[in-house]
Amino acid sequence: MEAALTPSQESECLPCALIGVLLGALAVVVLVKLMVLAPPKAITLPLDATCSLSSATCAATLPDGGRLEFTLGPQPVPLLKPLSIALRIEGSSARALEVDFNGVNLPMAFNRADLTPAGNGQYAGQAILPLCANGRMAWQATVLVEDGQRRIYVPFRFETERGNSVGWSEERTPAPVRMERSAGVRGLTPAYAPLPY
Repeated sequence: MEAALTPSQESECLPCALIGVLLGALAVVVLVKLMVLAPPKAITLPLDATCSLSSATCAATLPDGGRLEFTLGPQPVPLLKPLSIALRIEGSSARALEVDFNGVNLPMAFNRADLTPAGNGQYAGQAILPLCANGRMAWQATVLVEDGQRRIYVPFRFETERGNSVGWSEERTPAPVRMERSAGVRGLTPAYAPLPY
């Protein structure tokens, strides 16, 4: 048989018990926050080098067995013109978020297009590719997809020709444009004034 606690022993144990309960509750809250706020696991799918967005719709198989189809238009892919992005996801719970454009051999400034759901697993967006000094440029478009548990990066390749740009001719070189920081805009924006040389 256990001995009953005296009133002085009970008053000494009560603060200890309260502190223990509070520490336990704090530990539970911290664990839940870490699980909810932790960034999703990221994986990058392998590049299919046999398909080029310059001339075709390309597809990739997602980790859950679903299929992602990606099209850029018009074809051939132009420079300095609005570029339409069409994406379709079938057989997957994944949702498309953005497409990141970057040069393969010549890294370019941040150029990421948001995708808008269009219903039935379809997504749409627009982008503009900058003019490159090289005649031919290899690009990588990386589609960012999430399936609730992880972020999936799906790379695709394509090429552009300088002759596909608005008003470009081999005899005419565009005037240099001064770039400056603008409030509320990520990166640099053109100031539309020639550099003074």
